[in-house]
Amino acid sequence: MLSKHKDLSITVVAKHMPGDYDIEYASPWAGANYFPVGKPGSNLQRFEKATWSELDRICREIPEAGIHYQATRVYGREKDAGTATGQWFEELTKEDAWFKDVVPNVCRAYPNSVSIHSPTLLA
Repeated sequence: MLSKHKDLSITVVAKHMPGDYDIEYASPWAGANYFPVGKPGSNLQRFEKATWSELDRICREIPEAGIHYQATRVYGREKDAGTATGQWFEELTKEDAWFKDVVPNVCRAYPNSVSIHSPTLLA
């Protein structure tokens, strides 16, 4: 994907590229998803907020990209509280998460959980 920012110079350096079959490369059947976990005001939150509109556009307008919407439910586990995993998911499962105004169809089905209709890449 080309940068929309003319003032940035982007160089991709890789031993392997998408579509390669090699034991050292990620699975060609692997996927990715959009789960915003950045804390408000952080660089990660700004990146996630900016990323949403482009992922949404690609999902709606470019079917050959292999991205589709997937309804997802994420649960926070009590045993993860205070751990690195729990801290990472803390923003995602927050009752009043910042992304509720960015990503459509976010809902709280259960306490400490989130349901999100998120773009998902299936390679």
